[in-house]
Amino acid sequence: MTTPLRCLLIADLRHASPRWPALAGGLIAKGWDVTVVTAPIGADAAEELGFPRIFAERARIVACGSSTDALEPIRKLLWLLGLRRKQSLTAQLRAQLPAAGSRSAFDTVFQTILALIGWPDLQAPWRGPALHAARALLREQSFDVLVSSSPYPTSHAVAAALKQEHPQLRWVADFRDLWSQNHNYPMPRWRQRVDSRLERRMISGADALVTTSDDWADTLREAHGKPVAVVRNSFVDYETPAAGAPPATTPLTVLYTGVRYPKQQHITPVLEAVAALAASGAATPQELTLRFVGPFDAELARESERLGVAAFVAQDGAVTRAAAQRLQREAHVLLYMQWEDRAVDMVSALKYWEYLGSGRPVLMTGGHPGGTAETIAIEAQAGTIAHTPTEIADALRRWIAELKRTGAVASHLRREVTAPYGATARAQELAQVLNTS
Repeated sequence: MTTPLRCLLIADLRHASPRWPALAGGLIAKGWDVTVVTAPIGADAAEELGFPRIFAERARIVACGSSTDALEPIRKLLWLLGLRRKQSLTAQLRAQLPAAGSRSAFDTVFQTILALIGWPDLQAPWRGPALHAARALLREQSFDVLVSSSPYPTSHAVAAALKQEHPQLRWVADFRDLWSQNHNYPMPRWRQRVDSRLERRMISGADALVTTSDDWADTLREAHGKPVAVVRNSFVDYETPAAGAPPATTPLTVLYTGVRYPKQQHITPVLEAVAALAASGAATPQELTLRFVGPFDAELARESERLGVAAFVAQDGAVTRAAAQRLQREAHVLLYMQWEDRAVDMVSALKYWEYLGSGRPVLMTGGHPGGTAETIAIEAQAGTIAHTPTEIADALRRWIAELKRTGAVASHLRREVTAPYGATARAQELAQVLNTS
């Protein structure tokens, strides 16, 4: 058993959610006192970011600074030049390219600009307000442990300064994603070398590190020579979710929520499976819908048109995280596209654990057999693994028939298997790391 402690968390909850609200809620349920220093999150943060009730009601949340970042001066200049305020800056700039223009060249130039102005990242302007707020809290009361969570690394920069001022305070740095060793590192190679040195210097004062996968833990141990614990992402299992059930009518709704990464999560095999069903007369748009909730996916729209299945596809736009979680519980089937890179085990993905927590069948496509996420899903009977368009089509055909026959798509999830992956167990793992003297 670990003794409840007072924890000071430095994390921008706009980016640390839902991982940290879920974990902190689990700690609070065990008697911990949790205070969070975050950038502004807005009055509707509990709904927007999907806070568990216990976290929303009992965590002390200290918001400070402004919601702007290091790009703000450039945005203001571009607004004066006619770009629209409420649309993506990068999307509007890309749209200015001539038909023969090189988007890859644009991306290179844009990432170079980001590399020159964001130190250690674009959230750098928040460092001063966060330090001021944290110092005030440390004068007001004592804390047993300091935690910082990235991205963005500015959170670690704040914690590093606090650790220098309070060397007796245990500091645990959480890497939800890797920093300079990130497999999706976007900026130029020279900046990655600089970040690697900056990361080593910044993290040198940490007492321990936490990350979300075994592979990443090995990378961090090699880079920093410090104890590294794996506390994976999770789903909230200590609160009863709002009621919700899949509709008892057709069409079969296969839901995907959030962002898709086109280079690593391939949608074409899914669309090819739908095209095969449509061509054979095994499915119509009245019997099957692929529903995508999140940012507009241009490749999805283009490929569905090319394959003649646009009538089967609905893109609904982004919703709050709480709404996305409700939709997950109300879908017939959830679509999870596995990561294509064999070197990256994406069991760390938040979506994966949210899907398991929803209790609905999961259609896992793509990727490669034998990964941790796939192994857990098979053991838990979480759904169907389908690596090829033919396998995907077979799974969809079975679910369409089941819905027509019974008015439902049954879940066979073994919750006794998924229980160790819930936030209750994850919070206990985290408490052991934070509580180590």
